[in-house]
Amino acid sequence: MPIQSDDLKILKSAVMADVPEGGGGMTGSPIVDGLSNDVFNDISADDRAHGDWSCIKGFGIAHTDDTNILLGTGWVVLKPPEDPNVSVMVFETDGWFDERTHAVALVESALVKAPRLLCRVQDTHYTGVSLLQLYNPAPGESFPKDGDAVVIRNPDAGEQRVRALRVTIQRNVSVFDDAGEYKINIATCELSRPLSMDVLGKPPQRSTPSSSTTATVFSTAPAAGARFHGVKPLAEAVVLGAQPIRSVKLSGGIFQQLVPSTTVPTPVTDIYPLVQRPTLSRTATAPLQVTGAAVALTAGTVLQLPTAAEPGQLSMTHGATAFTTNIAGDLLQGTTKVGEVSWSGRTITMGSSAPNYGSATNTITYKPATVTGATAHSMAIEVTEANRSTAIVRVLEPTPAPGTLTVSYMVQGQWYEISDDGTGKLAGADSSYGSGNLTFVTGSILATIPLPDIGSVIILTWGEADSARTATGLPNRAKALIALAKQPQAGTLAISYPVGAATRNVTVAANGTVTGPAQVDTVKRNADTGLYEFEFSPDEIPTGPVTCNYTASSEELGFTNDGGGVYTLSQPPRESSVRFTVVGTSGGAAKAYPAHSSGTNVYIGATLIGQINNATGVMTLNGASAIGVTTHTKTKQYAGVLVASGTA
Repeated sequence: MPIQSDDLKILKSAVMADVPEGGGGMTGSPIVDGLSNDVFNDISADDRAHGDWSCIKGFGIAHTDDTNILLGTGWVVLKPPEDPNVSVMVFETDGWFDERTHAVALVESALVKAPRLLCRVQDTHYTGVSLLQLYNPAPGESFPKDGDAVVIRNPDAGEQRVRALRVTIQRNVSVFDDAGEYKINIATCELSRPLSMDVLGKPPQRSTPSSSTTATVFSTAPAAGARFHGVKPLAEAVVLGAQPIRSVKLSGGIFQQLVPSTTVPTPVTDIYPLVQRPTLSRTATAPLQVTGAAVALTAGTVLQLPTAAEPGQLSMTHGATAFTTNIAGDLLQGTTKVGEVSWSGRTITMGSSAPNYGSATNTITYKPATVTGATAHSMAIEVTEANRSTAIVRVLEPTPAPGTLTVSYMVQGQWYEISDDGTGKLAGADSSYGSGNLTFVTGSILATIPLPDIGSVIILTWGEADSARTATGLPNRAKALIALAKQPQAGTLAISYPVGAATRNVTVAANGTVTGPAQVDTVKRNADTGLYEFEFSPDEIPTGPVTCNYTASSEELGFTNDGGGVYTLSQPPRESSVRFTVVGTSGGAAKAYPAHSSGTNVYIGATLIGQINNATGVMTLNGASAIGVTTHTKTKQYAGVLVASGTA
């Protein structure tokens, strides 16, 4: 009797529930066609929001009274769920009594143990070690490659799968035994995670050690894993019989949802690398000391620094109380944290539990730093079967600047990231996102993250540490350009400025000798502004305005001349300080031209009209025929009196 459609049934498993012990052997109870919830439960609101993966086992069978054979029998999903967010797929396991845990292991399997590697374990490796040393008699090199996963099997059948992140090979290493010298090659493998068991090994030997006393290393190969079967609607209609059908186009591609994932699109525009996390460059050549006015220091007090500060290089005294900092930005009194320092934000904030230190003068010593928008760099690491790992080991060039490195990766279709906090520590918004460390000297990074998706990329972005660097060959003192309205008489310039509650005084003698805590340059007249300027460099940063007191040189009366001659000033002038007016002709009409001394020359604009000896006060003028000068009219000249002692 042929097998009828009604004879084909799907029988329930022993445990029809989505629990670890679900599945098991076959029962005689059929799954009723069209009966709601006879296989899966309704989707809860929580599962619909967060996603869910359910696995229920069933058995296909033909209930007949004879032994007719099922030919070409298959199990297929013919109609997809009406809900587009729900997918149904079918796969099978090898065991008749397999439970849900076996099915999950099959779904999650990616790599399986493959042929043995012809290398030997060198010495015993103990639990917790993150290195594996293998050797081979030279010239043999049957070692794992960077990124390869291997299975280590002990003589007691204990196994562990590890990944070799980096393999370093030493070739032709000399070893000795009773027969003399021989050569071996040694491979040191940096593992993605520490060993969870003791791995047995032997010292190097010529003969092959027995697998009953030493561990064996196996390679791995991609596993086919579970083969899923489902149904997808066609994107384009197919006409049967019209022509040979070589391909069809499916709506939404060939993939189905397997791992639960909830995604929400978040458009991001006008975001540029490192704009939100600028670099803090260490550019100071010496510490800076800032003494402020007396303030009350208590919980919540915020002190402002004049510049950004180099991490870990700040100390402070409040009266007799001393504070230090660490690289993380903790303000410490002894070993007790009492506040925090924002290195780039230029603030010192006392903590909420800080004691009341009363009112006193604060003296802060730190190394200034420069906040810059660093040059952006990036690197992408493609995740494949061979290099998929929870560990990232790289050397970044150029070296990252503190606080600029971000590592972004994808797990189950969702992006996550960990970032450098400025001290070299890598962390994310949650501890489950991963961790690691960055060495600023070498640019090496070692990070641990959840297992990323195969086919995705790990993206590293960072800012270049050399975007700003310490200047060389330049003064390391603070300077200011001070402008005076008139020329000071020699020996009368006195300068004062406050530093906290104290006042610093500086005087300049007639011969230019400076007395007091500052450096004062020569006073020179600015040809563009007419003001008299000098550079002022105090030994300490002023905390208030700088005051200048002096006696101004008198302004001399004018003189006239017929267009040329030699004139001797009664006092030698300061360099570039002589100013007078020249009357000439332009287009037949009289025109006044301003003249000035610059160094040892005298000019009308850029036209040279004479020379001056600043040591003797002798000024020689020519006729300046190019301008048609007819008269020299003296108007201003500080630090001397002009007398006509020459001839026309």
